[in-house]
Amino acid sequence: MARIGKLEKAFCKDHGIPDTRIFDATGLSKSECYETMKSLEKWVAFGVPPCPNGHELKNKRWKNCLVCAPASLAWIFRSEAPGYLYIAQSLSIDLFKVGFSNDPRKRLVSANCEGWGGASDWRLITRAWDDKAGIKEFDLHKRLAVYRSARSWLRKGRLIQTREAYACTLDQAIEALVYTADGFPQSG
Repeated sequence: MARIGKLEKAFCKDHGIPDTRIFDATGLSKSECYETMKSLEKWVAFGVPPCPNGHELKNKRWKNCLVCAPASLAWIFRSEAPGYLYIAQSLSIDLFKVGFSNDPRKRLVSANCEGWGGASDWRLITRAWDDKAGIKEFDLHKRLAVYRSARSWLRKGRLIQTREAYACTLDQAIEALVYTADGFPQSG
């Protein structure tokens, strides 16, 4: 077993990563490391091949050196975040939007103001609380992937692509939410 380096240990402390979320990946392949970290709910690994700058601290997918690219920590923290999984509907484009937010109503006000997905009539249909809503959002998107409707729209003069709009029925969206969320859906 390896010991985490002083630089990496200080990095974790400075960025609010608890010791309980740090994993020694010494001797494991990328896939073994990923599966083990996922099952143990670990966020970062040491004992991995060093980056070009000599750091040995990576996220569970081994895509980024966390010391060199700390922005990837936002992904880690977001994936562990509690909140609501929600379903919204736009009648003007006949699509559903599913997502994660601490405040779905506020999120939809913002979505309507910016014309998210090319619509400004998004209304909350239902929501469900989940202690790990950040990561469950991706499970919800996977369940609905066959109904995905890619949308392009302008935000502040830039063309934006979204993959969170779905051409499914309300029953299909709610079924996906029920199977994904820990909490039972509540009315919007």
